[in-house]
Amino acid sequence: MGKRGPKLTEVNWELCVNLLRIQCTGEEIAGAMGMSYDTLERACKRDLNMKFAEYSELKRAEGRASLRRAQWKAAQDG
Repeated sequence: MGKRGPKLTEVNWELCVNLLRIQCTGEEIAGAMGMSYDTLERACKRDLNMKFAEYSELKRAEGRASLRRAQWKAAQDG
């Protein structure tokens, strides 16, 4: 007999990463994906084995670094 209970929500982690890199909040990301923030947090723990706060900080840092690179390049190019 198979497992019972609600179907697990699939998360588009690529979309999540892209939204985190442009500094979206967890609530904004969850809303864009049609789920609650709590569901997003549970899915992060289930799929990535880390808290969403930890994951989001890693990906937001990537976005900030990318923005600084673009600003530096723009400054150098005049």
